[in-house]
Amino acid sequence: MSDSISSKDLLTAAEKQWGATPQALRDQAWRSMNSYRGRVRLVGFFRTWMNDRLAEVYQIPAPGGQTFQKVAFEPEHRSGFVSHPFLLAGFAYRSATSPIHRGVFLSRGILGRALKPPPDSVAPVAPDLEPDLTTRERTVKQTRPAMCANCHVMINGLGFALEGFDAVGKRRDSEKDKPIDSSGQYRLRSGDVSEFYGAAELAEFLLNSQETHRSFCR
Repeated sequence: MSDSISSKDLLTAAEKQWGATPQALRDQAWRSMNSYRGRVRLVGFFRTWMNDRLAEVYQIPAPGGQTFQKVAFEPEHRSGFVSHPFLLAGFAYRSATSPIHRGVFLSRGILGRALKPPPDSVAPVAPDLEPDLTTRERTVKQTRPAMCANCHVMINGLGFALEGFDAVGKRRDSEKDKPIDSSGQYRLRSGDVSEFYGAAELAEFLLNSQETHRSFCR
């Protein structure tokens, strides 16, 4: 705790149970985030750290050595945490991407939208059963039924924008010998539709969305 943000104040707050209510927790969070140290650590959290071994996996220049170092990671293709390898790999399968998992995270966790749980009878279609289809094509086919479409028209459009990154978050231009289609869209609560292509445009949309702002405030 001695190296954490406002550690003495947070310890005092914990001892006196000042965080016992949601409002008290928000007050503590805002106080930490509005401090200089808090902002610095937040920026540091979203940096990409690589050593030579990991750089080889992502096919970028080696930083030099096996000690992890902060790197500028493909800034022309990535933008913020939405294209961070940790997030991309976390919302994917072992050997295939998952626009659905990525889209659910963005819609729920970032835009604050409520989603109904999927029907119990619906299971993902294994890639081996549709070997000629890309992940995007397979996802569209699987979620076309009416019982799926209401939610997936929002989920898929967000997740598809990240299809330029594979299951471990490495950039890719093709899948199944077909060019990657990273176009996506999102229907706002107002009814307007925003369109974007790829991670950078998706991040720009999220950054400027009033829905994102309200979600983070909540």
